[in-house]
Amino acid sequence: MLRNLVVNDYALIDHLVVDFHPGLNVITGETGAGKSIVIDALTLVLGNRGNKTNIRQGKGKMTVQGLFDVSDQPALIQKCEAYGIPMEDGQLILIREIDDRGRNICRQWSDYHRHPIKSNR
Repeated sequence: MLRNLVVNDYALIDHLVVDFHPGLNVITGETGAGKSIVIDALTLVLGNRGNKTNIRQGKGKMTVQGLFDVSDQPALIQKCEAYGIPMEDGQLILIREIDDRGRNICRQWSDYHRHPIKSNR
């Protein structure tokens, strides 16, 4: 389950932190409030394609971070371990960065160390 989403310099968002809780979480707001931008940022951390045009104007890179509680997902934990992705207390932190040169970095955070995510391609 997604527990926390942090977005920096993505589209119109300077800095945003959203905490999610067990049960139903609803993102509401008026037309143009940025709901779709928040959802788009979430899809980036989950692996969707992104590009440098999404970087906030005047900034050098954008970052999206998702904290997931996967403690009740033993198959996922096992797969992460097989790929060398360490976890603590069943928490998985995924980070996606895109810079103004188009460099796209996907990382996992553990023990205050960044680990590149290895692709099986």
